[in-house]
This record gives sequence, structure tokens and C-alpha cells, in this order.
Amino acid sequence: MPITTAKSDRRVQFDLSETMIESIEKTMEVCEIPTKKDFLNNAANAFMWMIEEIQAGRVIVSADKEKNDFEIFWMPSLKAAARHAAASKSRQR
Repeated sequence: MPITTAKSDRRVQFDLSETMIESIEKTMEVCEIPTKKDFLNNAANAFMWMIEEIQAGRVIVSADKEKNDFEIFWMPSLKAAARHAAASKSRQR
């Protein structure tokens, strides 16, 4: 009998506050996201995209085009990704 190495989904459990769960469910409703799995996939993809942009030397911004107002979005994990990218570049020199 051949051995198969089919990938299967893995189950992950999170402990979240009731406030966070309510916030997630409201966001899911507003964005028409059908499942918490889809919510997590959307969030993870957005986060990974932000990291790629930061590592490429770009910034993540919120922009009000009419007022020509831009605000840079930062959080500790993105600052860590920027430091990691800078350290990698300096090691390559």
C-alpha cells in the first residue's frame, strides 16, 4: 500500500476575550466574511503583505487623498520586521 503525504488542514485553538470575539464577528459581518477561518486567512494574508512591503523598504499608510494627509501605520511586529530586514541587508554587504 503506497504512503500518501496529502496535506490536511490543522486545527488551531485560540483563547480570546468576549470583546475580541464580538469585534471579529462584527468585522466578519461588515466585510461579508463567512467563517472565522476565512477571517483568519484574510488577516494573515494582509499581515504577510505588510511585512513584505516593510522588508522592501516601504511603509504602510492610511491616506486621505482629498486632504493630502497621510499617516504611517506602525506596530511592534512591523518595526521588528523592518529591523530584521535592515540587519539582513547589512550582513549581505
